[in-house]
Amino acid sequence: MRTNVDFSVPDTAQTTESAAVPTPDSAVTAETAGIAGTLHMLGDANTQGLYKIQYGDAPGWYACEYVFADAAEKRLEVPAGMPNGIPESGRPGDLLVDDTQLVWTWSGLLTDTPALVVTDLDGSQTGTVHFPQGWYLTGWQPIAADAQYLYAKGGAISDDPGRPDERRLLRLDPQNNTIETLTTWDAYGGQLWGTWGDELLITRRVLSPACPVQPEYAFYRIDNFNDMKPFLTEMLYALDPATGRETLLAEGPVYTFGPRQKLAGDALWWVDGTQLLRQPLGTDAPQTVADLPQTMWVEQVFDTDVFLCAQQGDKTVRYVYHLADGTLEETPAEVLCQLGVGEYLIKAGDGVAVMG
Repeated sequence: MRTNVDFSVPDTAQTTESAAVPTPDSAVTAETAGIAGTLHMLGDANTQGLYKIQYGDAPGWYACEYVFADAAEKRLEVPAGMPNGIPESGRPGDLLVDDTQLVWTWSGLLTDTPALVVTDLDGSQTGTVHFPQGWYLTGWQPIAADAQYLYAKGGAISDDPGRPDERRLLRLDPQNNTIETLTTWDAYGGQLWGTWGDELLITRRVLSPACPVQPEYAFYRIDNFNDMKPFLTEMLYALDPATGRETLLAEGPVYTFGPRQKLAGDALWWVDGTQLLRQPLGTDAPQTVADLPQTMWVEQVFDTDVFLCAQQGDKTVRYVYHLADGTLEETPAEVLCQLGVGEYLIKAGDGVAVMG
C-alpha cells in the first residue's frame, strides 16, 4: 500500500518512468531526521484570501486582488517580467495564502513543466520549485507548509491512457529548488487533507479483496470507479514527514473525510442522524456535542461555532450552533472565513459583511 523512498535523493535524480526508489522503513537520513516543524495548511480558514487573477495590457506577470481575514482588500502586483526561469508561454494557476507568504502555481500547458513560485506579501519573489519534465502539480488541491518546506501532491504524467498518472506526496524546498517524495498513492487515490501538530494528515483508499470487479482504466482514470465504491475503504493516516511513518487514525466509506467528516483543530466533526459528533484525533470514541432538531450536515467548524446545513423542501437552510451556550439559530449567510473569536466574514447575496 505504501512505497518507501530514499528521502536523500531528489526526484530530479530519478527517472520519471520509475516509481520512487524503495528503501527499508528504518532508513532515515541525517538530512531529513528532525526536520519537521509545526505544520499548517496554506489557505486555511483563518487566513484564506479571496482572489482573482487578471489578464490584460498592464505591465507585470499578473495581478491579483485578495481579501485577508481583516476583510481589507489589497491589490498585489507582481513586478514586470516572469519569475526566474518561468517561460512566458505558460499561465498562472492557483494562489494559496498564509500569514507570511503567497504560493502561486504555474502551468506551462503542453510545452513546459509546472512550477511553484513563492512570494512575500508585497509580491517579491522568495523561492521557486521547478518540476521535472513530464510531471504535474495538483495546485488546486491543498498544500501544507512548515518553516522550510511545502508539501503538495504531484508526480509523473502517464504516457499510457490505460495507466493512471503517478500520485506522490512531495516535499518541496523553494529556497533550494528541490523535490523529494514522501510517499505514493495507488490507483484508488487519496489526498493530503490537513495537519496535526508535526504530522501531515493524508487519506488512502483500499480495495477489499472481496470486490467482484476489476478496475478498468480509460484515459488515466478508473472508468468503473462507481462500481467499486462499495468495496473501497477510505483511511485517515498521520504521516511523520521526518521518518515516513504512518499511523492509522480513522476509516470509513469513500468520501468520508471532507464531504462527511470535517477536520477542525485536533478533531473530526460530523452529524450522525440528528447528533452532532466530535472525535479527537488519536481516539476511537466519538463525543456527542449536541442533539439537533432535524437531520443536518456539517458545513464548517470554527473556534466557537459550528455551521450546519439542512435540506428543507427545495432549498438548503444554514444554521450556526454556538458551542459556548448550546444554542442553534438560522443564518442566511455563507461563511467565507473567521475574522476573530466568534466573528466571521460572510457572503450574503452579492455582497460581503461581518457577522459576530
